Amino acid sequence: LKREKLSSTAYDKIAIPHALEMSAKRTAMVILVNKKEIDWFGKSVNIVILFCVNKQEISLFRMMFQELIEVLDEKTVNEAIDCERYSEVIDL
Repeated sequence: LKREKLSSTAYDKIAIPHALEMSAKRTAMVILVNKKEIDWFGKSVNIVILFCVNKQEISLFRMMFQELIEVLDEKTVNEAIDCERYSEVIDL
């Protein structure tokens, strides 16, 4: 919640929340794709990509974050929302 107050982690139909502190035991990512829009602090999103980051892997987080922003254009996001299975999202 502190992170969201500083600046929103929501972009066009996507939220990529992450903590301010890099205190995770290991870096991980979880993806939620929801056909119905989710109210994300006043913005509508269908995809939530939750990051937890180990401070020794901050460069990995930055690289992955930048790659996600570049890959998840409007067409790809809409295709992901239409997927029926998780494996389809990962393949996409």
